Amino acid sequence: MNKSNVIVFMTKSPRCDTKQTLSLSSARNLLGMSQECLAKTLGWTIEYIQDMESGVIVVDKQTELSVECLLRRENKWHTFNQCA
Repeated sequence: MNKSNVIVFMTKSPRCDTKQTLSLSSARNLLGMSQECLAKTLGWTIEYIQDMESGVIVVDKQTELSVECLLRRENKWHTFNQCA
């Protein structure tokens, strides 16, 4: 997997320090969203989402925070953020 299409979240918990990675497409699938739905939700174009998922565009901090926010709103952050 190309590093440019991977979202990296650093977490600290009482149980462990861990680095969790999740591709943008995996996060989108966890949210049950199509590329079109994610694009509309974030105010971006479907092409922008496609370019990030394919590694043409680097996933930036804004995207990381946006996806984290969506995961938290859907109570799916814990699924992503569990310690191994």
